[in-house]
Amino acid sequence: MKVWHKTRGVRVVLAGWIVSSAAPAAPVTAWTVDQNGAINSGLNTANPIIGDGSPESADAAAFHGDFPAFVLARSGDSVTFTGTVGLTGISASSQNFRFGLFDHGTSTDFNGWLGYFTSNSSGSTAGQLRERQAGNTALHVGNTGSVSITTTVDPQNDPIADGTYTMMLKLTRVGGGYDISASLAGGPGGNFSNVWTVNGRAPPVGDGFRFDRVAILLGSGLNADRAAFANMDVSFASSPVLTTARLFGIDFNKNDAPAAPTQGGFRVVAGSSVSAQNQSAYAKQIGAYSVEVLKPGAANFEFRGANSDSTRATPGGDHTRPFLLSDFIASRDGAITLRIHGLASGTFVFRSDHLDPFTGAGLAFAEGASPTTQTTIEASMNGALKGSVQPTVLGPAGLNTTFISEANVPAITFAFPAVGGQPVEIVLSGSDLTTSGDRFVFLNGFEIFATE
Repeated sequence: MKVWHKTRGVRVVLAGWIVSSAAPAAPVTAWTVDQNGAINSGLNTANPIIGDGSPESADAAAFHGDFPAFVLARSGDSVTFTGTVGLTGISASSQNFRFGLFDHGTSTDFNGWLGYFTSNSSGSTAGQLRERQAGNTALHVGNTGSVSITTTVDPQNDPIADGTYTMMLKLTRVGGGYDISASLAGGPGGNFSNVWTVNGRAPPVGDGFRFDRVAILLGSGLNADRAAFANMDVSFASSPVLTTARLFGIDFNKNDAPAAPTQGGFRVVAGSSVSAQNQSAYAKQIGAYSVEVLKPGAANFEFRGANSDSTRATPGGDHTRPFLLSDFIASRDGAITLRIHGLASGTFVFRSDHLDPFTGAGLAFAEGASPTTQTTIEASMNGALKGSVQPTVLGPAGLNTTFISEANVPAITFAFPAVGGQPVEIVLSGSDLTTSGDRFVFLNGFEIFATE
């Protein structure tokens, strides 16, 4: 629940703002065949296919997909893999269909990873949930170098057979260990069901609560002719935290637009829509805190936005956001880095806003791989994805001198740890290369909140 106190148009967070951020389910679209599986398609999509229906053309195949690393930094953080698979021409064999989540660490091949994977039951022969052990030198989904931590069977002892199955594996950090839940369900008549649950599992030596790969095995006992996967997604969710106060923030403002109203704890970074008049780096001091705003490449930042008060966006009409959102800073080089100094040790909450006030046709700086598709802006720390959002534009109707609701402002919100005396670096990156060769990322402003 949000509790607001309105004072001269400034939002004051009293207490009780519970933040629980989640990155939208991200399709896994970079697949590599590790063993057999020479007949394949769709390895650059979330719908890879192994085999073509000819006898055993998907037999004894193993492959994996890469995704941006997630680190379960706090108790309650979780990572979840989901997807479906249509199996054709298989034999009823236990422990031959496997899927898991892994951290490949420093491995340069498909051996030596840490993580967890399932293996199916069939008939009365149990399936397993297995954990990779430190120092293993075997295939990611192999029994060698892993241990079984729980087993399951289908309630009716149904065998695995041709059909479509839904996969799920969720790993949640709880203190210094894991709660793990997994399932494989579907098949003929939707009758097949494997469910695994483990609570309070202590991680193996070397485990860093980090995950960056999904891996699949179609074992030799399945004798599969074809395996058609679909909607292969990985998502991250952070544990809820309770904010107590906004510490500070930055508002980006285009020079030819009206100045933002004075806000306690805020600083304005201003610039021009002509990049030559700007810089490639900015710095602001806010009391005990300082912020650097940086970008890659030699080009300067751009500033964009509206030109009059009538088209400036203050969500809700009651200044529930402490800065105006219609201006932004932008990079065409794919990234904006925020380096924050002065935070004490503890847990904080970051929020950034991504609304382009463009009122013409098209997506402007929200454009992705085509003029009609939005990009995705991702936030990461230390190489680990913390959250993402698809930015939006106001469109031809504009604001029409009215206000928009806070719910309409695309935002990235997540909790993060800080160590006193050490800077915190947050990288905002644009995911898509546009048809004109730009990789847009833009930022209206951001806030840092304290937590309980």
